[in-house]
This record gives sequence, C-alpha cells and structure tokens, in this order.
Amino acid sequence: MITPREAAHCRPPARNPRRIGTTAVLLALAALGLVPGHPASAAASSATAAARIVPEDSQEIGAFGDNAYQQSAIPSAVQKGASAISAGRFHSLALKNNAVYAWGSNLYQQTTVPKELSSGVTAISGGYLHSLAVKDGKVIAWGSDRYDATKVPQDSQSGVTAVAAGQFFSLALKDGKVIAWGDNRYQQTQLPQQTQSGITAIAAGAYHALALTADKKVIAWGDNRNKQTAVPPEVQSSSIIAIAAGRDFSLALSDQGRVYAWGSESRSKLVVPETAKTQVTAITAGYEHAVALRSTGEVIAWGDDRYQQTRPAAAQWGTTAITAGAYHTLAVRGCQTGSFCMWEDTNYTGRSGFYKSERPYLSSDSLENKVSSVTNNTKQNWCIYRGDAYQVEARVVPPGKTIPDLADPAWNFDNATRSARPC
Repeated sequence: MITPREAAHCRPPARNPRRIGTTAVLLALAALGLVPGHPASAAASSATAAARIVPEDSQEIGAFGDNAYQQSAIPSAVQKGASAISAGRFHSLALKNNAVYAWGSNLYQQTTVPKELSSGVTAISGGYLHSLAVKDGKVIAWGSDRYDATKVPQDSQSGVTAVAAGQFFSLALKDGKVIAWGDNRYQQTQLPQQTQSGITAIAAGAYHALALTADKKVIAWGDNRNKQTAVPPEVQSSSIIAIAAGRDFSLALSDQGRVYAWGSESRSKLVVPETAKTQVTAITAGYEHAVALRSTGEVIAWGDDRYQQTRPAAAQWGTTAITAGAYHTLAVRGCQTGSFCMWEDTNYTGRSGFYKSERPYLSSDSLENKVSSVTNNTKQNWCIYRGDAYQVEARVVPPGKTIPDLADPAWNFDNATRSARPC
C-alpha cells in the first residue's frame, strides 16, 4: 500500500509549465551511439564525458514541460559542461566533471546527493522516488527505499557500467548481464534467462523492463497489462539500436532511424509521427509522452501534452541529446565533438546543420544564405564560402572557434554561406 505521503507524489502536479528558451539541460552524448534517454519512472541513460575543444558557451541547455517541483529549473552550476543527464519523475540529475548534481523534488531525499558522488561517477539514472549512480563500477542508490529499491545487491558492487531506475525497482548492467532488485509485484525483477549474457542496454519502466541484446533484439518482461512487454513482430524482425520504457508503453529505435512504440494507447503516445520514422538517432520515454531526436538536430515529441512536455520550442533544432521525466523533457543544444556546426540564427539558435565532411551545396539543407552563427568543434580549419561548390569569397574558421554572430564586422559573413568544407 502506498502511504499518504507517497500518494501526494502519485498525483499529477498542479499545472505549472516552464519553458527555458535556450537555457536548460545537459550532454548525454547521443553522438557516441549510446542510449541517451531516460523516462521518469522509466528508462535510464548514462554516458561518460567525451573530450570537447569547443568553448562551453556553444552548448545551450533547454527544458520544457512541468516545473512544479523545480525539476526544469536547471542550477547554474550545471547549465554548461555537463556530460550526462537523467530525468526522474519529479526530479533531474546531471553529471559534470564526474560529479553528480540533482534538483527538483526532494521529498524522499532523491536529490540529496551522497558526498561520495562528488567525483569518479560514470553513470546516473533518476527513477520514481529514488536515484542511482555508478562510481568505480559500484552502484550507489539514494532516495526512497520502498520495496528495497535502494538496497544494492552484492553483485552490483563492482564492474557495473550502466543503471536504470524504475518506479520502485532498479536495474544494473554488468559484463553483459542484467542485475535487478526492488519491487517484484509484476515480475519486473524476475529476470529472463536471455538477460544473463550479451546485453548492451537496459531500460526500466514503471513496472516493466527492457534489454537490448548484442544482436540488436529486444527482450521485455514484467507488467504486461497494456501489452508493453509484448514486443511486436516488426520490432523483433528489425535491427534495434536503442530502447526506452515509459509508464505503460515501450519504444525501440531501428538502425534505419525508425521509432516503434507499443503498449498502452492512452494519450496517443503510440501514434508515432511520420518525422519520427526516419533519421532518428535517439529516443526517450516519459510517463505518457515520447521524444525522438533526429540526425538533423530536430526534436520530435508526442503523447501527453498537459504540461507542454511535447512542445520543444527553442530546443527544436540543434539538439544533441534528450531525456524525459514524468511531465518534463530536457534537451541539450550544441555542437558535437568532431563536427562543424552552422545555425540559421545568431547565438546558435534556429535551424541547424552539423557536418563531419564537406558540404558543397547548403541548399540541400535549406541553409544557403541563411547561416548566422557557427562552431568549429573539430581539430582542423573549416572554410565557409559565398558561392556553391567552394567558390567566391571565403572565411576560415579555426579549430575550437565559435562565432555567435557572423554579422560581426570582424567576419562580415551573415547570411552569406552557401558551401563549407575542411580547408
């Protein structure tokens, strides 16, 4: 039975949506091909930081959706420079310089970060009322201990590489093997034999769980009242590269960039938009909403929108990572390591293009004569040209250089770029 104190957390919060234009969230490194999304009571994501030579001010943080518990109010200490994020039900976590930061609801001390997590942390996950982190291969848990969700078993004391916090249960990944503890009312911690080797990713929903095998197949177990663990044939016949679990539904991403959804049909969360059926690179599932990130840096969201958690606003373009909480969504805008990035508007906003090789015709991206800011996050010079196919006048952008406004007299190149390449 849930206590009256917990019942307060079971009800949707009072409507208090918050938009933080270009200031909100952190870097989960979708560029590394890791699963970056983590639903509130759902899938977790973690990643170690990658080297960045670009100045921090090219990384813009954004949050949208509910802010009743200040879960969308990003602390200034982690607005820039974070390497991973995870959204819990009404709280959020970030990893910066291998230290954990947390904000939002603290009713069960889920945002009271243990002192030992001020260094050496490599993975994080926010759940329903508890949080998880990995330090030196050891899982550390804090927050609500209901159903022993924070009672870490001995086999999770070393060698762990990823964690996923569900509603009242937890998952860990160690040497390709899934470890589970906590609430087992729906057999969500009763692991199928297939999860004991060859697993590459894990996701925890409210009462169900998912795992991804090395051969790109999905394993699902736990609560199946809404068919959330009944993996569709079209998913099983596809090569899956990412998974995410919401309250009562599941998501999978194929190597063709297509999102699949199954489970509860409430709030239209299974109605995948056409734009999420191609070029998608990352997925995340909230309580009853879903979010996808396309290779163009565009964020696509659908499902429950009572708190505007599916309206990405300023995070619509130039996004590199996403994570979903119960009723809020976090996204990071910026330029991935190894990319040359161009934006339609000043200060790295608007429609964007991220490039790792030459681009002779920006017209194919609808960016010709529209570029107003650029970031060179590569180790070589890049040249931008006034003409197609590297013709006419050029400007050289050195490695690590970020230019917030090409109209600056020092550059005088606003809305002039038609092609670009390493030079």
